[in-house]
Amino acid sequence: KAINVSNTDTAAHSIRLRSVSITSGSSSYGTNGILVKLVDVTGTVQGTITYNGGGSWTTSGSPTAYVSLPASTQWTIRIDSTLSAGVAAGVTTTIEIAVDVQ
Repeated sequence: KAINVSNTDTAAHSIRLRSVSITSGSSSYGTNGILVKLVDVTGTVQGTITYNGGGSWTTSGSPTAYVSLPASTQWTIRIDSTLSAGVAAGVTTTIEIAVDVQ
């Protein structure tokens, strides 16, 4: 399920996503990928942090650029993951992400 970011103020605010940490003993299970996307109400992706596995996790796109979240608006933080075929289920990864607000 997605995570929502709501601006309940009467003014717009600039926000961005920032990777804080990723921990897992499973990054060597083939080609893993985790995309963390900030998605606006039209479905347009406003920023993406990418985590790539395959031995050790690498992070790109963090922090994202600041974008303006309009007043009285709710956007979504969506997390998409991929795992190589034939890899056992039950792989656990912990990600900490900050939402910075100006």
